[in-house]
Amino acid sequence: MKLPVIVEFRDGKFKILRKIVKKLEKDEVKVALARNRIKPVDESVVMLKILLASLFFKLELSYFVEELKKRHKLRKLLNLSEVPDIKEVYDFMAKFGEESFRKAIEQIINSLFGKIGRGCFEIVIDTSGIDLDLNKQKHRKPNEELKDKEYKWGFDGNEFFLGFKLAFAMDYKTKRPLLFLIFPANTSDCQIYEDVLEDLKRRSFLKPKTIVMADKGFCSYYNYNVALKKYRVVSVIWLKENMSMSKLLSMISTPLTYFLENKIKDIIYFKKLVKILVSYLKRGDELKSKRSDVEDLFKLGKRGLFMDKIHRFTRRSVAKFVYANVLLIAILTRLGFREKRALQRLAEW
Repeated sequence: MKLPVIVEFRDGKFKILRKIVKKLEKDEVKVALARNRIKPVDESVVMLKILLASLFFKLELSYFVEELKKRHKLRKLLNLSEVPDIKEVYDFMAKFGEESFRKAIEQIINSLFGKIGRGCFEIVIDTSGIDLDLNKQKHRKPNEELKDKEYKWGFDGNEFFLGFKLAFAMDYKTKRPLLFLIFPANTSDCQIYEDVLEDLKRRSFLKPKTIVMADKGFCSYYNYNVALKKYRVVSVIWLKENMSMSKLLSMISTPLTYFLENKIKDIIYFKKLVKILVSYLKRGDELKSKRSDVEDLFKLGKRGLFMDKIHRFTRRSVAKFVYANVLLIAILTRLGFREKRALQRLAEW
């Protein structure tokens, strides 16, 4: 049985929702939507309010729309004079492409946090399985037999799931979401690491000496080298059990062109990056602590919001749903839910 949404304005959760609504009503949000041709803008803001509020209460969108129609206080909380039919909401979301919606969400997040300056000093990267609400027994086919489907089988470290994979990058200091990309569920973390770095560079989030932290799923000698040589950043990735610090250092070599072209400054700089890498890898406990912040954000998205079992089955619809989750997480962190205890409390609310 689904519980009704009874508004109590003095309740902490409804106070938070009111702040979320105010963030969505800002002019910067409307500008971001208009730039990406998500129009009419005012209607788009209404749809975003409804979508994010349903995620916030962990309710199916259709049920939440019905609750809005029944409850004057809930409409007042969202500052809505009229409530669209659920078909209008679905039709509205369906007519926009995944990429334009993602760019709009990115620009809204940028407006919330402001300019990043000259890049980030510490970035944390992680991935999470996007588990679709499918009958696993009915769909027990290998990925080779799912060629006509966009979703695939994947493994998240605990169990197999059917769906997609979300790659997520966060600025450690501000907890600002920097990057969110969707891949097939059977894609290895190790294979997408360079793609993530390239996207971060394109968005001007990487700068020389940036520390990029990730777990052992991203670990490979190639990834350590490509980060140091191509992007001039330090990849602090947990070493796998069969890897040692001495072996890693033996696989990292100063680019030969630096010697051939007598680039003394570049040689010194490269050696400095390697020293930074070694110093971070020796502080394993600190790395675990920082990575756990991203895990708390994923828990907020999966347990605290509504990203655990997704009742959508095409990449396009799944992507827009997940991007809306990311926007909600960004707004909540901007409202001050950044510390581990606050995130855990919100996830379990």
